Amino acid sequence: MKTDTTNEQVENFKARIKNISNAEIVSMLQYREQFQPFAVEIAVTEALNRNIITSKNDLNKPEFQPKSSNKKTLFPMASSDAYTFGIFKSLCRIAYFYGIIPLIYAVFQLIKGEYLYALAAIIAGIGIGYTVYKLEKTFNILYSNLLLLINVATIALSAYFLYSYKFHSSMDVFAIGCVVAITLYITFYLRKLSAYFFNKKK
Repeated sequence: MKTDTTNEQVENFKARIKNISNAEIVSMLQYREQFQPFAVEIAVTEALNRNIITSKNDLNKPEFQPKSSNKKTLFPMASSDAYTFGIFKSLCRIAYFYGIIPLIYAVFQLIKGEYLYALAAIIAGIGIGYTVYKLEKTFNILYSNLLLLINVATIALSAYFLYSYKFHSSMDVFAIGCVVAITLYITFYLRKLSAYFFNKKK
């Protein structure tokens, strides 16, 4: 099974690398220590095909010496726009998942007859899904700010619910803290990436 997965990754990467620019190929070669070996081999082959390099020995030239970023940040950017965009798309998928959670919660509240909580959860779930969709399509920072607002409101509502039912064990607090931290991290990360791509579109 592991071999099948690796083969699939290789084929997917071969297809993707055909569509990236020469500058991104060069960037991959410069930052090749950050990529898996199979990705580097494919990038080298593509660079040879495009005459970016004439042989593998060219990688010993100063302009292709491995580079690494010494800047530490909570929201790192990939070495090429293609991979940065991949991070953005992955975070959007996670955000969609978080939008499903309030909808599941709404179903349980409807069963219990808690219609106000259910309505609030439905609005939050639909709001998150729609906002992420618009953000994914437009990169407009307005939608990332709206997503942050919705997530903060949803977190506040969840905290109020747990407080009302007196779920105060250390495990409850830890679990809530983890969910809040991850949600906010993803939201701010999306905000940074959307601003980056939105500015590049101008």
